[in-house]
Amino acid sequence: YAIGDMAMHEKRRLGRSRRLESWANAELQADIAAANLVVETAACNSVPWFWTDQQGINLQLLGTGENWEQEVLRGRHDDGAFCAFYLRKGRIVMAALTNSGRERRPVKQLMEANAAVPPEELQDADSRLRDIAKRFAST
Repeated sequence: YAIGDMAMHEKRRLGRSRRLESWANAELQADIAAANLVVETAACNSVPWFWTDQQGINLQLLGTGENWEQEVLRGRHDDGAFCAFYLRKGRIVMAALTNSGRERRPVKQLMEANAAVPPEELQDADSRLRDIAKRFAST
């Protein structure tokens, strides 16, 4: 077994092996390796998560931006806090949250559920993502 942010492993969500260089991924791999040593059936199906703080801006990325077809912007760049969603077949494959860290949990729920969310729902900044996740991630 190999674990750490430099180890390549199968990502079921992506359908192939991939190296993801983030501390969250390295931490998760230890749990998966331990489970495989005991049970031999554990696999990683988590949504990749990366974050950084740069010059007063918090950026959080969920998923990977491979093969997306449509970009949906929630909020405005000028406001300093916004979310960009990258969709494939109506499902979020990546989200970029800029100064919007509180939105990470509901976005992750939508991604883990592979929920199809109409773009206009994601774009509507007057509706809470938490409420959208309750409606679409639980179906």
